[in-house]
Amino acid sequence: MMDKKKIIILFSVIMACLTTGCMQKDKIMKKFEWLPTECAPKNYPMKIVRGDFIFKNKNSIYIPDGRFIMDGWGEVGSIDIVGEDFKPLPVRLRILWFSYTEDKFYAGDFDLPYEKI
Repeated sequence: MMDKKKIIILFSVIMACLTTGCMQKDKIMKKFEWLPTECAPKNYPMKIVRGDFIFKNKNSIYIPDGRFIMDGWGEVGSIDIVGEDFKPLPVRLRILWFSYTEDKFYAGDFDLPYEKI
């Protein structure tokens, strides 16, 4: 079971990635314009070792990794322009990160609330 701080970190990473500019491409809303990014609180620096958003079709897009992160919750972190401009919404998040505060690695493979996103 993840403690509250880990859940907050994970949730912030997910929200930062999904709220960096979603726009409707067509009326069916199957694809959106968005880019993966990351964030972490100023008092809890971290580094993503590897992270991927997985789509329904099993394709994926990576989350920028290998950078020291501590810009603050909800702040846009690093952005790599990857994939098509309009992408489907992800259904899963796989991530491995290192917490400098705790000197510890964490990993997770999570279903995302696709219908709510």
